[in-house]
Amino acid sequence: MTAYSLGRLSLLAALLHIAVGHAQTSITPTRLQGDLKTNVTFGGGVYDIIGGTRSDNKTGPNLFHSFQTFGLAGGETANFKTDGYATSNIIGRVTGGPGATSYIYGTINTLEFGNANLFLINPAGWVFGPGATLQVGGSFHVSTADFIRFADDKQFFADPTKNSGITSAAPIAFGFLGPPTGSIAFEDATFLQVPDGQTLSVVGGDVQMSGTALSAPSGRIQIGSFMSAGEASVNGLDGVFPSLGRIQMANNSIVSAADVNGLNGGSVLLRGGQIEMSDLSLINSSGMPFYDANFNPIPGTAGGTIIIRGGQLIVNNSTIASLTYGDDAGGPIDLSLTQRIHLSNAASVFTQHRPRQLEQAAVATFTSPRRR
Repeated sequence: MTAYSLGRLSLLAALLHIAVGHAQTSITPTRLQGDLKTNVTFGGGVYDIIGGTRSDNKTGPNLFHSFQTFGLAGGETANFKTDGYATSNIIGRVTGGPGATSYIYGTINTLEFGNANLFLINPAGWVFGPGATLQVGGSFHVSTADFIRFADDKQFFADPTKNSGITSAAPIAFGFLGPPTGSIAFEDATFLQVPDGQTLSVVGGDVQMSGTALSAPSGRIQIGSFMSAGEASVNGLDGVFPSLGRIQMANNSIVSAADVNGLNGGSVLLRGGQIEMSDLSLINSSGMPFYDANFNPIPGTAGGTIIIRGGQLIVNNSTIASLTYGDDAGGPIDLSLTQRIHLSNAASVFTQHRPRQLEQAAVATFTSPRRR
């Protein structure tokens, strides 16, 4: 059986797990051990999340929450309520243990906090299904990490029995104490987007996408799959990991940092041991074309960078693209794999520069010991 066939079977197994595992679709706060004073009220399909804990005499820029379970049924909303203080980062953990996978079929809303970033960690895993929606003003980071490390070297653990630091420093890394037991899956979640220029991070064990679009217009999307202890930086997923996991995109899945408002294309980063794209899936960091009143092309915006790092890349009937429109230089497509790059069934990897009337094809960069 080929590596691609094994990957497809793995994805089907994950989707079967999704279909039968809708257990955790409620939000409850952690109580007693590790209590961070998170309070949750529910009414009319809305979970209002209030309280939490801050550093610096309760006025620090980081707001910490702790949940025993964190999940949403279809039509429900997790509404993070402001306490009136300026907030840079909302940081939430799920403490329920191996059986507390978070199933998200509703809306996560942090708009009361302006452009605050949202970090959610649950080592038991995440599933985003039909109806899943993001209403956030800043970046969104979802992970199966065991802890988040901050710039002052303090750590915030998902395990409430460990000694977590409540700090005002910026989050800088997702930490894993060993091989992750939880995965992150997107099954017909349709469309999950952060605002222009922001970051959408998916960092965990295996990552599966089917029928889902992840979008960060003119911003950054980063997906990392790790299967050993280590720390991955919040900005760029750098860090030493002896073993990497699998990232799978199937059934018209899209990962896009393309420009939609005239701001240039953003960047896409994938890091995994085996990265597979199939069924007309797309990775896109293109700029935006513009035309005059007679529909003649005029200078548009530049495409962004696509970086793929890890073991092997398998692209089957799918596309990796960064198109530039206008005179500005676009970003490269940089594929650096330690094993192989395999393209099949009309797969394409390309950049293109279109300054006014002139079209120039550019060449993507491939680095691999073996290329097929």
